[in-house]
Order: sequence, then C-alpha cells, then structure tokens
Amino acid sequence: MSGDRPASLLPTNRKYLGSKRHLASAICDRICASGLPESFLDGFCGTGAVAIEMARRGSGPIACVDNLLSNTAVLRAYFSAVVHDESEPIIRWLERLGQARSHDGYVSGAFGGCYFTDDNARRIDGIRRALSRAGSRTGARVMQHEDVHAAALAALLLAADRVANCVGQYDAYLKHLGSSPHRGGKHLVDSRVYRPLRLIPLATAPAEVAVITGDIETALDGSGCGTEVAYFDPPYNARQYSDNYHVLEAIARWDGAAVHGKTRKAKRPALRSAFSRRSQVVGALSRLISGCHAKRLYLSYSSEGLVDSEELWKLLSERGRVERWSFDHPVFGHGAGVARKRRVTEFLYELQPRAA
Repeated sequence: MSGDRPASLLPTNRKYLGSKRHLASAICDRICASGLPESFLDGFCGTGAVAIEMARRGSGPIACVDNLLSNTAVLRAYFSAVVHDESEPIIRWLERLGQARSHDGYVSGAFGGCYFTDDNARRIDGIRRALSRAGSRTGARVMQHEDVHAAALAALLLAADRVANCVGQYDAYLKHLGSSPHRGGKHLVDSRVYRPLRLIPLATAPAEVAVITGDIETALDGSGCGTEVAYFDPPYNARQYSDNYHVLEAIARWDGAAVHGKTRKAKRPALRSAFSRRSQVVGALSRLISGCHAKRLYLSYSSEGLVDSEELWKLLSERGRVERWSFDHPVFGHGAGVARKRRVTEFLYELQPRAA
C-alpha cells in the first residue's frame, strides 16, 4: 500500500457486547495495585481488552482463553512477533486478498441479503476462499505460518464486522437492508453496511502471550492452574456468545456448517456455555472458582447478571478473603457500544484463597 495506507485496527475495534474496552484501565489498576503479576490468565478474553492492557503495563507471561475462534485468531495475530516481523509481506498479502474475485459461496448463501449486502457477502466468500487456498499452497510460504494466516483472517473478520447489518452482536440482523440510512428523521441502516468491504491491517504489539482456543475448564486443568493472577469475565446473562457472534465464527471456522431459521444460526452445541444457563450457572461458577489455584483471582460480573452479588460473594468467600469494587458505566447499547440512557454496575471481586 502507498501513502494512503489505512491506519491499523486494534482487536477492540469491533462491535462486542460486554467488551471491557472502557473498563480495562480501571480493572487493571486494581489488579496491579500490589504490583505487576509474574504471570496472568485472562480466562474469558473476548476482544482481549484486559489482556492488552496488562501486556502494555508489562505483566509477566499472559495466557488468554476463549472458546470462539473469531476472538482468539485476532488476538493471536495481535500479540505475535512473527506477524510483526512479517508486517510488509502481510500488507502485500492483504492487497492481493482484497483483489480476490467475488463469488457465490457459503457466506452469500447463508448471510447475503440479511447480515451483509449481497455484494459484500460475495466479496467475503472470494477473500475467504483465497485465504484458505493461500494457506495450503507450497509457494505461499509466508501464509503457511499459523500466526500470519491468523493476521489475514483477523483483517477479514474486522472488515466483515465493519460492514455487517447488525448492531452490537449478530443474534439478529436489521430488517431495513436496502433502505436509505435515514428516512423521516429515523435511522434505519448504518451507512457503512453499503460500503465495499475493505481489508485493513491489524495493529501488532508483540508480547509473551499464549492464546488458547477452547473451554476454560479444560485450560485450568493445564498450565492455567499455576498462574499467579487469574482474571475471569464469564458471560453473565442468558444470551450465548456463540449465537451473538455466530456469523464471524462461521467465517473464522470456515467449516460450511448448515444454518437454520430466520436468524441463520449454525448449531454448535460444543460452544454453548453453562455460564449462560440459569440452571447451570451457579455450578459453573463454583467449578471455576475451585478449579483455579492462582494466588489471586479476580472476577468481573454485572449487576444485571443471572447470579446476584450476594450469592456470588458467598461462593467466593467459601474459598478465602474477598474484596469487591464497583464501576458504574453506561449499558452496552445497540449501536457503537454504549447507550447513555441506562447505566449498570460492573462488580470486580478479588479472592485471595486460603492456604490448602
């Protein structure tokens, strides 16, 4: 790209309900009040806002865990030294991928005309197919590295998110696709939906960060148990994140999963979380707390969560000494991130477990 090269994007430059982008600094202030951790686990990393802030502050080795590949692919590329070293080849690859021929494929069939304009859905199909082929070509050596492939995929995911016909999440699409953005003073469609999809490179910040795609309970059975400080930000309501971001997950996994119903979701039972099930959430939180052997454990939870603050306090205090702080903030809204009309409270709990 020439002098008009677009500015790089951060992993947090996307629509994401529950993102800690605006709270990360305050949360990390509390975590680092006793000094930087020698090791840190971000157990439900999402967009990575807290892990990014901890890395910026110079925390020891960090592990990020999330069960959505659409989240971890972006973070893996952001923290990768390989991606940083290969920045110019990646930019050239994005230029080539951006010129891929549009075609009718999985995305246009599943999501065209609803979550994306037909033109952008076909562009995503063309780019995603070219990316898959590039990763398997012997001549395309730079694309064969997992982190470099993740960087190109991250650029596509963020680009798709910018032109998606939804607000905040993908549980449903907006019904006015094809209308002008405004009619009679009413906002019907984000004007970006109609812009041609454009690949913009992801910013990079090389750091000692292991990014794991998988279930947190499985991760705690491994290296996560020995971390000094663990931070958990589990889902707090009944809306499954695998449904909230199913479109981006389908593009990331590229497995051709069949979609169903008006909202065009794929059935991915392995990604459904007990933390979003009223009948299972207390047991899931109890297992999470007892399964983590960090010296200090921090838990974020909303005042609008399935578990009330007093029950959560009781669960934590059974294992040790608990402190709690609260952060008042606007509720995550239906558009760019927040809605000023209603405010909620984010609780941050600190647990220092008793010695076994």
